[in-house]
Amino acid sequence: MKVKIVLGTAREGRKSEKVAEYITRKASELGWEAELIDVKDYLLCYTHRWKVTPPRWSAIGRGILEADALVIVAPPEYNGGLPPRRA
Repeated sequence: MKVKIVLGTAREGRKSEKVAEYITRKASELGWEAELIDVKDYLLCYTHRWKVTPPRWSAIGRGILEADALVIVAPPEYNGGLPPRRA
């Protein structure tokens, strides 16, 4: 089984990186073909403070489309804490 783990934040000091690495390691221990895709490794306008134009998504898209499973690690944190709740 091919599983892709997408780390969906590029912020400095992000704590979700440990979670994504843990999931990748555990998937590999199960014998799955696991790959961590870190958005920080791609020049995206969102990850590089709007200083670049959005790239062609072919490299990221091919990697995701070949997967049997997809795990997205997108932490609910804001400035080191949980986001405010809506009433």
